[in-house]
Amino acid sequence: MEPKWLQERREKASKVEAGLPIPTQEEYWRKTNFSRIPFAKFTSVPATENGAASGSASVFLPLKLLLAGEILYGEQTSPVTLDAQVQKQGVILAPLSQAIQQHENLVSKYLGRGFKGRNEKFIAQNEAGWQTGVFCYIPKNTHVELPLLLTQHFSGDDRSLFPRILVVLEEGAKATLLH
Repeated sequence: MEPKWLQERREKASKVEAGLPIPTQEEYWRKTNFSRIPFAKFTSVPATENGAASGSASVFLPLKLLLAGEILYGEQTSPVTLDAQVQKQGVILAPLSQAIQQHENLVSKYLGRGFKGRNEKFIAQNEAGWQTGVFCYIPKNTHVELPLLLTQHFSGDDRSLFPRILVVLEEGAKATLLH
């Protein structure tokens, strides 16, 4: 069950999204022909937990990498792999739905903060309907030397998946994310 603050945000975003037209002239969308996208035919894809094996994010890469951690998210979510030393530094890498439960104060503080003041249909749509995603938190002055890998898994026609990635780097923190 989602916390009340998140339910309220989703409801508000849903109302905002319903009242906004499909973009026509904004810079972000000026070369996209929306008339060819069958929005009404899409159905949401529920994310499933434990649908993939640990370490499965990197199997999609054509080469082997040394990583500090990895996660597969989307229709299937793998267990997170995170180096023990990185964990000791306070780094968090988790499915967003899990992070809301385990790190609610951090997630509620930062979720959507980068979109404040942007009253756009697709941002509101994502805010209202995201089902899957990743939370990555790097504490103040923490340097994660090896990259963190985030891999999205999605398949299927006429379905929609609204992922949300929340990355928080505190002051002086450094990390490389591969998505």
